[in-house]
Amino acid sequence: LYASSGNKIDQLMAELEPLLASDPEKAAAAAIQQRRADWAPRFQELTGLCEAGQTADAYKLRNENKVLSAEMHAAATQLVTRQKNALEEAKSDSEAAMLTAKWIALLIASLCAILSTTLFIASRREIGKMRSIVEDLQQGADEITNASHQVAATSQTQARGSSEQAASIEETSSSTEEIDR
Repeated sequence: LYASSGNKIDQLMAELEPLLASDPEKAAAAAIQQRRADWAPRFQELTGLCEAGQTADAYKLRNENKVLSAEMHAAATQLVTRQKNALEEAKSDSEAAMLTAKWIALLIASLCAILSTTLFIASRREIGKMRSIVEDLQQGADEITNASHQVAATSQTQARGSSEQAASIEETSSSTEEIDR
């Protein structure tokens, strides 16, 4: 039973050792391993004394081993306490980081919403201005078209008038020639 328990302690300490971050945790782990190393030969001696029937010496050695066991237990308790504290601190830091991340995400989402709204409003205004400019240009084009039609109509009227005048002058010229002859 002792060998099995000792092997389990050695295995657990080997798994735990790379995870220890602080010097006090490492010192507690070293204390556990040292007490374990000190206790192992003493257990063998205790077993030998019991088998030899030397109960008084065995009882005395057992009491000394209890001190080593108590020191190993105290170091283990200290290590567990430090690990719990580290875990609570990590949990607290994690929760704080998560809360900060949520606030940052909310802030970014809010800024995006504000920016989108602002861009939407600005683009609607610009579209309205462009629509007004296009309407003004269309109105100007319509006025130019109407003016062009009026100029064309006036030009045709003048051309007709010029043709009539030319015909009239030609008639007058013909009449003048007839008079002159």
